[in-house]
Amino acid sequence: ETELAQRLQRLTVLAVNRIIYQEFNSDIIDILRTPENVTQSKTSVFQTEISEENIHHEQSSVFNPFQKEIFTYLVEGFKVSIGSSKASGSKQQWTKILWSCKETFRMQLGRLLVHILSPAHAAQERKQIFEIVHEPNHQEILRDCLSPSLQHGAKLVLYLSELIHNHQGELTEEELGTAELLMNALKLCGHKCIPPSASTKADLIKMIKEEQKKYETEEGVNKAAWQKTVNNNQQSLFQRLDSKSKDISKIAADITQAVSLSQGNERKKVIQHIRGMYKVDLSASRHWQELIQQLTHDRAVWYDPIYYPTSWQLDPTEGPNRERRRLQRCYLTIPNKYLLRDRQKSEDVVKPPLSYLFEDKTHSSFSSTVKDKAASESIRVNRRCISVAPSRETAGELLLGKCGMYFVEDNASDTVESSSLQGELEPASFSWTYEEIKEVHKRWWQLRDNAVEIFLTNGRTLLLAFDNTKVRDDVYHNILTNNLPNLLEYGNITALTNLWYTGQITNFEYLTHLNKHAGRSFNDLMQYPVFPFILADYVSETLDLNDLLIYRNLSKPIAVQYKEKEDRYVDTYKYLEEEYRKGAREDDPMPPVQPYHYGSHYSNSGTVLHFLVRMPPFTKMFLAYQDFF
Repeated sequence: ETELAQRLQRLTVLAVNRIIYQEFNSDIIDILRTPENVTQSKTSVFQTEISEENIHHEQSSVFNPFQKEIFTYLVEGFKVSIGSSKASGSKQQWTKILWSCKETFRMQLGRLLVHILSPAHAAQERKQIFEIVHEPNHQEILRDCLSPSLQHGAKLVLYLSELIHNHQGELTEEELGTAELLMNALKLCGHKCIPPSASTKADLIKMIKEEQKKYETEEGVNKAAWQKTVNNNQQSLFQRLDSKSKDISKIAADITQAVSLSQGNERKKVIQHIRGMYKVDLSASRHWQELIQQLTHDRAVWYDPIYYPTSWQLDPTEGPNRERRRLQRCYLTIPNKYLLRDRQKSEDVVKPPLSYLFEDKTHSSFSSTVKDKAASESIRVNRRCISVAPSRETAGELLLGKCGMYFVEDNASDTVESSSLQGELEPASFSWTYEEIKEVHKRWWQLRDNAVEIFLTNGRTLLLAFDNTKVRDDVYHNILTNNLPNLLEYGNITALTNLWYTGQITNFEYLTHLNKHAGRSFNDLMQYPVFPFILADYVSETLDLNDLLIYRNLSKPIAVQYKEKEDRYVDTYKYLEEEYRKGAREDDPMPPVQPYHYGSHYSNSGTVLHFLVRMPPFTKMFLAYQDFF
């Protein structure tokens, strides 16, 4: 109750100050209309209908609606506080609150009466003061709010005298009578009054104006002090609001952080649980796969020639001097129309025993295994790259950890590849330790210096292409900064040539090393290792190796070993050079091209697949290259 009374007093003072100082605000009347915590105990103070549409700030109206409603509110509240109002439905609690506000009502009602009667307003507006006389107990109200100890009564007497003597012609007989009643009431309150019937004298008018000027000056000072107080309060309020907003923002941020952390922990638990279940499933699948391979091969107890693969394909493992001699069993998934009659098989797809256990799982299990390994250690370097192999180019991420390196393909779980039982040579994702690295070389890929090739001790090689040279160099140096106990020091070409010249290495070994120095790789069909044509005689049934004429001229390319072919290439170059000088022609929409000797490179994927067409898996690559599938 005390808090509500204090709030009610502050609002009352604020409302009267805003009326007196011409700063109206409809929000105050809304608050006064429905005070907090007492909406169920309204008295006659709030039973007066207050309409928002009537609250305006226009000075042109006869009576300001806001001012009139505050006036009515103070009178009714004052009547309740002095016990002269017995409105039905009022509660004892609310009457007690209004009683505690009596002093405020008394002071503010006196100020409002003085303001209404002020000569600063038009005569029509000042007539609103006569409404107080219509109250049955107006004498008692005026006696309380206009006691001689306050200045309100003296001001009211002065302003009422000025209204009677200066605006007598604008008042009706009834209004003059009401003014006389009001003057008598003020006289009964103990104030010295000028009789309404007194003649208007110059001295009287002068005295009234002097007093009026003094009061106006006083009001100006009060207004300035009030405005200063309001500004200080607003500034203090803004500072408190700013402090509160910061506190609220901090609390909200802490709550958000706590919720996010909690959600993250719960999400992490769920992911770990799902990963654990998936890992167990994949592990069981891999064990089943190994067990089936052990028990169903051609020398095992459950060998079945119908389901066991009968074809062979080249294994990517390299032996000494980069030789690829190892073959492995595979299912040859090539249409019968490309096979000899005695090699053709049933059109039904042959699947290994229990292959349904591994459908859509074998390939992704490699990726999951690699991810689990990478998650068990801290990763220092993470770079986007492409794993280049003869049969595919796989986009993914290269991870450099503390103990090893990992390549994880993109969307591994969504990739559907044939299983290793069906002849897939390499998984898309893989990992290796630093101890397995034997050689690391910079490479070109697609005519850009942006790749690195890694040779492992188990005979496997990896060609990884990056976005640009800078990223490649960064990865290259990060690899070499690790402890690589099996890294070989690769000699220069001069030393290699001396070894070949002295017969310490064979021609085959020498050419193999030259291909490696030149950046050629078995992983890129566009840069596949090449061996030069040595012989020039492919017609004779027997050859004399001591005869120099059977050998080709190594100082010239293979395409110009004969004079007539060399002349043809020279003539072509001269013709293209002449056409290039002439420039573009109107009848030829194609722009001229710069002259050249050869229209294609001697080594490309099509040529390589042409020579390896009968060796799986290049057979399938060749058919795909020619769009035969």
